[in-house]
Amino acid sequence: MKSKTLLHILAYQGCVEELNILLARGACVYYPDDAGDTALHYAAFGNKPDAIQVLIDAGGGIDFYNKLKHTPLHVAVFQNFPQCVQVLLRNGCNVNIQDNNQDTPMHDAVAKGFEEIQLLLLSHPEVNLYLENSKGFNILNYAVLRGNMKVTEKILALNRNLATVPKTSDGFTPLHVACFNDHIEIVELLVEKYKVNINALDLKKRTPLMAAVGQGQTSVINYLMLRDVALDIQDIDGNGLLHFLFIKKNFYKTPITREKSVPIYEEYLSVGGPSNEHGILLAVFLFLVKHGAPLSLENNNRQKPLDLILEDTSLLNEIMEHAREYVTDLTNENNKVVTAISQLALDEKLLARRSSCQNVPVECAVCSELGVANVLLKPCNHAVACEECSSRMKKCIMCKTFIEMRVTTDGRMVPGIERCDKSKIERVNYLESKISEIEEMNTCTICMERCRNTIFLCGHGTCDVCAKTLKFCHMCRKLIEQRINVFL
Repeated sequence: MKSKTLLHILAYQGCVEELNILLARGACVYYPDDAGDTALHYAAFGNKPDAIQVLIDAGGGIDFYNKLKHTPLHVAVFQNFPQCVQVLLRNGCNVNIQDNNQDTPMHDAVAKGFEEIQLLLLSHPEVNLYLENSKGFNILNYAVLRGNMKVTEKILALNRNLATVPKTSDGFTPLHVACFNDHIEIVELLVEKYKVNINALDLKKRTPLMAAVGQGQTSVINYLMLRDVALDIQDIDGNGLLHFLFIKKNFYKTPITREKSVPIYEEYLSVGGPSNEHGILLAVFLFLVKHGAPLSLENNNRQKPLDLILEDTSLLNEIMEHAREYVTDLTNENNKVVTAISQLALDEKLLARRSSCQNVPVECAVCSELGVANVLLKPCNHAVACEECSSRMKKCIMCKTFIEMRVTTDGRMVPGIERCDKSKIERVNYLESKISEIEEMNTCTICMERCRNTIFLCGHGTCDVCAKTLKFCHMCRKLIEQRINVFL
């Protein structure tokens, strides 16, 4: 309150007559508070358009900004006060000033989803839609990021060239952003109405389809695969579509619905649906391969897609199993796919490398120690933990199935370690608490470091070092007449 003047308070409350009196007597309209806010900022905070007009007429610094580089327009937009925004725009404020995060008022309006204010700002003749914030998003990219279909359509109607303008930070086009975030309606708008390049590359030479595959966006994957999309493009690391699928396999955990993608959902059901922990990943894999995604591409490390999952034996086994089943279904449909999947199912080199992988040190998912091989858990057949950690597990940490048996690579059975008796644990906890109490009773209450070895006549005490500095007892405030050393 110390830094606020009477003018600030009256502006916030909208007291127009009192403002006129103060201004007539020479009150400084530019004076800021500790945060850098002027009276005009306060009028915007208080949603007082009349007070804003009075202050502007008095030369109130319409584009002055505070310590966050927020102008009164930023404030009015952020607070969702359309009338204040109209007054500021009518009086010629700068609509393109950027704050500390390089956000313009239009960025704020899009972030908050205030449609009325978005339309007010877009109707201003001087609004610059190309300005980027600190994260590299221009106004269109930011609207696409937020999934705001209405403002996206409005912006593109004003300037259709923005549909192909990439972010300077990573080269993401609006289509990349829409695919990455699963905004399927905006994807359809950009592809069908504005005819954007469906195979546009970002700075890492990745396509919108790669962005969708990398995030597990099944509805977008299905939509793009039905268009003239390139399936053999490789990024700067040499990774193709199927490389991305396996690199980002953790994004394929959430169950999908039929509405997301009918073809992928049917594949999902065919491989076991929700009962299969790799169900979504397998469904997308089979869907991509069926439509021609190449299995033979090698990245810069000379790895084919399936080389990336050699250590995940359960996933690899399922792919091999479902690939063989898939061959018979596609015999009369797509000879290229039959060849690719047949090669996968019969690739002796891959099988040999998978078996040799069992002797490569693997990491325990619990203790992170490297060992020759993890223990195989039954009945789920996952191998996620070492012998010591698996002996303490009751359920598999991957699928939550109760463990009935633990088998090492040489066929040994690993017995489970039962928990300690509950009463013994409680006894240990009790003894630990008692020891802690004893230590606390004999510790100096001033420094909390040394032993309490000096007692006063009042019965309280400290360590000998702290006692030397005291004239009165720190507990009861009695005069210290004598210090008695004790030996513990």
